[in-house]
Amino acid sequence: MLADGEPQIEIVEPPTVGPTIPASDSLSTTPVGDLTQDVTPQGSPPPTDPDLGDSPLAVPTSPPPPIDDEPAADEQAPQPHIPWLDQHEIDYQIECARKKEALKMALLDRSKAPESHWSNTKKEALVLQFVDNFNRQYVQLYPGRKELLLFPINHFGVRKFVCTTIRPTQLPYKELNDYRGCGRFVADYVAYEALEPPHELPSMVPGPTYTLKLQTGNSFDLSILLVSLLRGVGYDAYVVSGYARRDVTLMDETETDADAAATGEDPGDEALPAGKPAGKPAAPQQAQSKYKVKAPRHLRSMFLMKQEERRKNTAVKEVEKNLAEQDQVGDGAAGDDDDLKGLRIHAWVLVLPGKREVAESFFIEPSTGRIYPTDHEKYLGVESVFSSTNYWVNMQVCYEGLKGISFDLGDNAKWEFVLLDNTQPGGIATKATDHGKNADNGSDDEEEEDDNALEISSYFDFSRKEAPHILDLPPSWVDVISVSKEQFESRCPAGSKSVTYRNARCESFAEYHRPDGMTSRITFFADEKKGFLGEIREYFKNRKDKLSKRLRNPAIDRIEEHFDPGRPHGLKKHVLLCGKTKEMHFYPSARSDGILKRVEEPRKVIDYFTEREDGLVYRSVTYDNTAEITSFRGPIVKMTEKFARNPAVPAHEDPAKKTHFLKEDKIRVIFHLEDGRIIPSYREFKKPTPEQKGSFLELNHSFEV
Repeated sequence: MLADGEPQIEIVEPPTVGPTIPASDSLSTTPVGDLTQDVTPQGSPPPTDPDLGDSPLAVPTSPPPPIDDEPAADEQAPQPHIPWLDQHEIDYQIECARKKEALKMALLDRSKAPESHWSNTKKEALVLQFVDNFNRQYVQLYPGRKELLLFPINHFGVRKFVCTTIRPTQLPYKELNDYRGCGRFVADYVAYEALEPPHELPSMVPGPTYTLKLQTGNSFDLSILLVSLLRGVGYDAYVVSGYARRDVTLMDETETDADAAATGEDPGDEALPAGKPAGKPAAPQQAQSKYKVKAPRHLRSMFLMKQEERRKNTAVKEVEKNLAEQDQVGDGAAGDDDDLKGLRIHAWVLVLPGKREVAESFFIEPSTGRIYPTDHEKYLGVESVFSSTNYWVNMQVCYEGLKGISFDLGDNAKWEFVLLDNTQPGGIATKATDHGKNADNGSDDEEEEDDNALEISSYFDFSRKEAPHILDLPPSWVDVISVSKEQFESRCPAGSKSVTYRNARCESFAEYHRPDGMTSRITFFADEKKGFLGEIREYFKNRKDKLSKRLRNPAIDRIEEHFDPGRPHGLKKHVLLCGKTKEMHFYPSARSDGILKRVEEPRKVIDYFTEREDGLVYRSVTYDNTAEITSFRGPIVKMTEKFARNPAVPAHEDPAKKTHFLKEDKIRVIFHLEDGRIIPSYREFKKPTPEQKGSFLELNHSFEV
């Protein structure tokens, strides 16, 4: 059974899967690696919201036509047809819902879950009674403040002290030994869900193992998981319960640009240097002659040049300042429209200094993995912080957000602790580890501890003369946190994850999750102010045709495909414009002819070569311009070949360029330029005309005796 308050997921039968289209290995005018072409029938409306993309939310919500008769038993009900969604995308959504429902049912099976998940020990019951007493006094003293998240129910509906939900764990991955890696892993691996309603605390707080297996959770679930990982590697980390802006609670990244870490972009090396033909070797540096003409002096004042440069820099800074003020005013106006400003509950992570060479306190946003200072404007207030050892309530007033708020948890005038044990921050990782070891040793130690424990009432009987017992925290009820290597490398919740930024939308997919092998897709939005028309970048892995990256420019109908080594014909990059091949780049080591690049134009084809024995670096073929433009080019009118310099041959005998003029029936050979010359030598050979051929004498090859 599902716990109270958990949403039910309706399972829909998948539609019929169409045949798989194999990738083509031929060099055609169609996209080489395009396996999933969106084909929209005539009369089918496209999705109206561009932000929805391939999401099922793009489906029109109009009701279906009424059904007069029920289908017969042997007849199959027609499946809904969504023309702008790929068939495998629909199957993927349905399969994800089915897997998620089955996983929830498995996680709620008491026969497979540890006993600590669905029951409390005597010590846990004692702590709950103590915390309940603290909460009762807190409500009486501060009736106007928000209630505290002290003992929410877990996924089995059992009340647990929230501090025991954190279990410090160190996973065997080098990337998770740093706070940035931990934050990035949690943000990528777990899908974020906003609180509903946004101004109320969550009614259920499961353990970090439940969050890892389900790969979905709210801000409290993500924060508890992140703190468990951070404290496991030695950081002094805490979960902060407070208030944040709407864009933070909804994980709305539309006001921030996608950074390099989000897009995973690396500068490519496929671009050719401007002004240099591909495959042409660099000219050797010649010795500088002492008779070289010196450059004329610049008769300009250096002082005036510096003053002009300073004026330009001042003007640029003024423009940037005005733009920043406009953006700030726009953001402030957008934030003032929120009716729940200051009431939206959110949880994030606080890291205090003193351990792992941390110099000052900072925040980690678990939904994005970003790092913020403790007085950042996105966070509006703090109610409490807690860790795996204690719970602290903030007694400071947040007038202007978190400006001036002290996070010195040892100051009892600013922070009120719940348990008398571990009232001071620091020295927490050792005790938390000890609790984890006790939990791993089994239930023998717990039973022995329960047998020797005093009655619950004795802890609150302060009328006795002997010193009262200090109540310490019981071990965490959460089982061991583990992440397999496959799960760690996948990083995508349920196989995919999508984040929308101001300038782009980033989608990530697990390997082997999509039939086309796509692992990520980044859609950059058009920007009229910058003159950017938009671009779609798709990345692939484990494809038979070796396709690794594809860039789409829908505004100009341009597609650029990149291939890994091993592609037939040694193809490296394929550029198409309006459905026709524009450029093809090759791996020279994979071809016997040494071709590096081919550029195709309507009337000309250019090839670039490298590392050839004959020194050929360039070849072009020009077709007749007077012929009508058809699907086939007209007759060839000119062919040109360029060669690199051969040091073993004199320059006046080493051809640099050969041009064949087929219409004029002549060949022109231009040789390399000799040292000290400004005009190269050349020769021109003309084909004789029929009249010239007739004037030649006939030579007899036979004679009579």
